[in-house]
Amino acid sequence: MPLPEIKPYEAYTYRASKEGKKGPFIPFYRERREEVAEVGQNSGLTKEMEREIKNRNRGQLESFELDSLWMIWILQNDGNTWAIIRDPDNNVNKVKAGNYLGRNIGKIVNIFEDRVEL
Repeated sequence: MPLPEIKPYEAYTYRASKEGKKGPFIPFYRERREEVAEVGQNSGLTKEMEREIKNRNRGQLESFELDSLWMIWILQNDGNTWAIIRDPDNNVNKVKAGNYLGRNIGKIVNIFEDRVEL
């Protein structure tokens, strides 16, 4: 059986941007700002919560969406409970109640055997 014929390469020049159309590499969604948005008067947060959110260093796991994080293990030692979380870059992180996860200021309230409660 003979090999299939190889067709010659045909170059294509994208010209839609010259016609005022949107380019293919411009995101169609609005990107989120990395900083925490200003907390408004009707946010439901106490002054103490607002101060904690504004005056803290962001953790490594706050740069990922929650659905991209995996809880892979639970550690308990001397009454302390830790969750082992794997991020999309396959890094393993140890978190406890009071730490933050995800891009939307998700504070860990409790760690259970099968889940982390925010």
